[in-house]
Amino acid sequence: KYNNWKTYPYALGNIDQKTEINISDYSEANSFLTITNELINFRPELKIKGKEVIQCKKLDNFFDEIKVYEKPIMLKIDTQGYDLEVLKGAKETLKIIDFLFIEASTAKVYENQPLLSDIINFVEKENFKVWSVDRLMGNRKTGQTFQVDILFSKSFVD
Repeated sequence: KYNNWKTYPYALGNIDQKTEINISDYSEANSFLTITNELINFRPELKIKGKEVIQCKKLDNFFDEIKVYEKPIMLKIDTQGYDLEVLKGAKETLKIIDFLFIEASTAKVYENQPLLSDIINFVEKENFKVWSVDRLMGNRKTGQTFQVDILFSKSFVD
């Protein structure tokens, strides 16, 4: 059923260039941004162990491939604090996307990262509305939420 999957050896962002990515002991935390000391104290396995140079491209570079997908189209972004840069590099692509599923932070998890409110402000200008929010990670002792999964909809919102 899902025979149109493709993988590419690129990261996504707002510009086309080679850049350094931080490599963590916990691979799901690899990011262009630096993990805050507060989060490393909370989750030591997230510590950065090195850097690697990778090619970064805008999602709009792949617009011609994406526009032929059957509707509805959902874009999932989980780029460890770099989500807004991915969205900025997808201005044309966002015009044909129906749903966005984004992991966003409510607290500074990475240095210089945008927060959930920044993501919401950006995608609302692209005619997306919040559809659903689920807590993803937080401090069990204090109850503070650090990250959420948020689903935005454009085509099915009244």
